[in-house]
Amino acid sequence: MSDRDMFIRHQLSTVIDDLPVDVDARLSDLVRGDRPRMPEHRGAVIVVALATALVGLVFAGRMFLGSSGVVGAGGSAQSILFERVEMIPGDLQVLRTRIWSVREDGAFARPLPQPSGVNTAAVWSPDGTRIAFVGQEDPSDAYSTLWVMNADGSALSPLTDEFGVDMPSWSPDGTQIAFMGQQHPDPTGESEGPIGIWIIPASGGDPRLVLEGDGWEAPTWAPDATRLAVVRRDGDITNTTANLYTVSSDGSELTPITHDGAYYSTPDWSPDGTRIVCARSSVEGWNVDVYVMDVDGSDLEQLTDWRGWDSRPVWSSDGNEILFTSDRGATSAELESEGLGGVQGLAIYIMDADGSHARLVFDDGAMQAVPTDWR
Repeated sequence: MSDRDMFIRHQLSTVIDDLPVDVDARLSDLVRGDRPRMPEHRGAVIVVALATALVGLVFAGRMFLGSSGVVGAGGSAQSILFERVEMIPGDLQVLRTRIWSVREDGAFARPLPQPSGVNTAAVWSPDGTRIAFVGQEDPSDAYSTLWVMNADGSALSPLTDEFGVDMPSWSPDGTQIAFMGQQHPDPTGESEGPIGIWIIPASGGDPRLVLEGDGWEAPTWAPDATRLAVVRRDGDITNTTANLYTVSSDGSELTPITHDGAYYSTPDWSPDGTRIVCARSSVEGWNVDVYVMDVDGSDLEQLTDWRGWDSRPVWSSDGNEILFTSDRGATSAELESEGLGGVQGLAIYIMDADGSHARLVFDDGAMQAVPTDWR
């Protein structure tokens, strides 16, 4: 563990001193700027790691208001899905996460209808009528489920069984969902199944493995539904780089598009398919910023310049704006003396596609508000 990680771990422990989570094992994932994903060691299982373990367990609620057209927050499908993290009142050692929706003007923020347990990574179907998300009834279990439900919470249906899953992405034609996952995850490492990037029919069926291997994550469909952008992490949890690749949906034509020794995460294609926006951090620094590049990795452009965390970017449907999460609302004292940048104080922002005119969308004082989709 680096000196930087040790420092942040020490500061973090003052907030979650007795939280039952392996902070050492997951901290290096957390400081990279996004909710941690696949474990790095042999025999590891897919779990909702530190950022999700931090955010605890217990979900429920109602989101949707209005009755026009496709039902969403405020009666509009043009809403932001996000994960809201908060301290449970009266107990400073227990946190919880709920999947919420908020309109892009910041109005009608509500929790979604959702089953009990840990529910994360919600994404809209292309037509806005359904939502896919990851659910985990017991966070100590190796298994999690890819669920699909109607936008009003009805017709809840599991798509996977005997899997650990995370980071779903709905194909633009609505027929398939890509995800990172492991079949038959086993904490002992004795009978675990293949791990990597999978694709499953959105109507249900057998998943097929597209890319096999630990370290693949964050599959994101191209607008033409023929390719995926994916992230490949290399190194152990204390010395990690991550690069972006594109791959055909059948697993062929794997092409690296970054190779500069930085850490890339959460790519998203522009609506016209010509550019990819992502989060990027250097190996030396723990701050994260939003970048954009051409789909071949050229013309890399930094859109934000903040000493904390600007991460999880998502294009608007017209390509004119980018949604992201940031701790830029935190004070200098919070960031510098507490060492908790990106761990708390994350709120939702929108900026123009060139990085200008960043404005706050939602911040109700919760520990984190991290967007997962925008339709």
